[in-house]
Amino acid sequence: ANTATNVQLGGSFTTDRTIAAAANTLLLTGNTVAGDPILSITSTSTAAASSLQKGLNVSMSGANSNSGQSTYGVYSANIHTGTSSTNYGGYFSGTGGSTNIGVQGNSEGAGYGVYGTSTTNSGIGVYGASTLNGSGVYGDNGGGGKAVYGSATGEGGTGVYADHQGTGLS
Repeated sequence: ANTATNVQLGGSFTTDRTIAAAANTLLLTGNTVAGDPILSITSTSTAAASSLQKGLNVSMSGANSNSGQSTYGVYSANIHTGTSSTNYGGYFSGTGGSTNIGVQGNSEGAGYGVYGTSTTNSGIGVYGASTLNGSGVYGDNGGGGKAVYGSATGEGGTGVYADHQGTGLS
């Protein structure tokens, strides 16, 4: 039913559809979700061209009217409680290609490609695990910066730690 506050989408589409939120936001709420996702985006397209195929594209731009702002293209929080449970803020998997990358970070200027922070005594800011011939955390320095950088402030901290059966740091 289309009303001033509700939009119902259903059936199949033969052309693209757009939901314009104007100055407002589009909210999805799923308070009784169990085993199914609140939002699922799927495609079986084989028509990828020019390395431009994306399942979800988030683009934000414009000059902030308030100074000193941190903005996020994607922000995720998973704050469940439970005995012996693990919460993932994000899970990314790349499989099936000649090269498979779960997360790729890119930054221009003095930024960070991938940045991780831990605020607990046993936490890890960025963690990479590899089996066989892969790389747990891989840094490529193409322009004079730091490929992999670690900093530890506090008692018992470790800047860069390598646990290995093959080569830890090389």
